[in-house]
Amino acid sequence: MERERGLIARFCKSRNGNGCACDIGYVGNVSFNGARMTGSCSVAPCNFSGSNNQSGCKCGDGFAGEVEWRKSGWKGHCVSPKCEVPNSNHNPGLACKCNDGFQGKITWNGPNATGTCIPARCNLDNSNREPGLSCKCVDGFDGDIAWEGDIPTGSCKPAKCSIENSTGEAGLNCKCNHGFEGKITWNGSNATGNCVPAPCNIENSNKEPGIQCRCN
Repeated sequence: MERERGLIARFCKSRNGNGCACDIGYVGNVSFNGARMTGSCSVAPCNFSGSNNQSGCKCGDGFAGEVEWRKSGWKGHCVSPKCEVPNSNHNPGLACKCNDGFQGKITWNGPNATGTCIPARCNLDNSNREPGLSCKCVDGFDGDIAWEGDIPTGSCKPAKCSIENSTGEAGLNCKCNHGFEGKITWNGSNATGNCVPAPCNIENSNKEPGIQCRCN
């Protein structure tokens, strides 16, 4: 009986006979039958929205608010706190993630968010392979690079070349046609330059430039 009293009494907030009741954080019924203490006190549930669902009831990680004991149960109001981690989406609470194009991990200690979000690797073919949102198609290629979290998607294909008197081949394969000279350069997917008739200095020719050059 002494052992039984001890197991119950350890949870009692009052130990004066019929005044004994379960302590804060415990629920149950305790009573006396003569000198005999009966009943039990068990850990009170902590299961409201945003709680830590543990015996030391409080707002869980990623939540903020007040929790208190009311009569025979835990009551609280836990809401998602602000997330101010740089390069995150700044969504409150557990919805806070690194922005698209960034990689990292955001963790919570109570209402406080910690972590880092750094530009993610970009290894798409024909891209400049710059990390994160700086990743673009290299000069002479055309396409759109998008991000799904820290994963780059898209493609970079040879860009159209419409320079007059060029071969018209896409991308870096675009050259001046035979009989023409010039330089074709690229700024992103835009080709610039001129292809003009090349000089003809063949002896006994008409010396006309380019494809107009003929033997006399």
